[in-house]
Amino acid sequence: MTSQLTERHEALTADIAALEAQSAAALLAGQPFDTAGLLAKHGELMVVQAAQTEAERREQGERIAAELERRQAVSADIGKTLDCHRSAVAAAQKAATALVEALADVRKTGGQLRDQARALGHRPPIALDDTELSRAMSRLVAQELGALGRGRYGYLTWPSGFEQAWSDHFDKNVTPEFDHITGALPAIEKD
Repeated sequence: MTSQLTERHEALTADIAALEAQSAAALLAGQPFDTAGLLAKHGELMVVQAAQTEAERREQGERIAAELERRQAVSADIGKTLDCHRSAVAAAQKAATALVEALADVRKTGGQLRDQARALGHRPPIALDDTELSRAMSRLVAQELGALGRGRYGYLTWPSGFEQAWSDHFDKNVTPEFDHITGALPAIEKD
């Protein structure tokens, strides 16, 4: 419809220009000229311009309605996404707290194992040294954090390339030492 109005506007403008040129030539030549046709074309042009304005207003109304509908849909999605985000943040906080508690338990039980090795007259495994244990645990945490990005997440940074599983560290560096310590105990005979 808009293209038809544009074509009609252009045709009327051309007709009016031609009629104005003819009327001007007639006036200059002292001949009579008919203004009725020119006025009719001007009147028709005004109606076409009004129709173009109305068509633009309607199109704009449709665009506004579509944009409002889109915004309402996004707003509804935001509520759902906020709930999911809130749950994810709470789960991350809970998991971070659990990680800190677990790492504190690792430190505590590492100290207990060192004390128990000494109580049996043995040197504790180097893997249970506070510094070594902290390094090993931090490497294992860094390995897990690697899924978030290569070596950086917010304020946290870490080296990449660690591929040892959590349980592998214990099985490789601690269990064999204590198997040796407990296997080296003299047999105690019962009466």
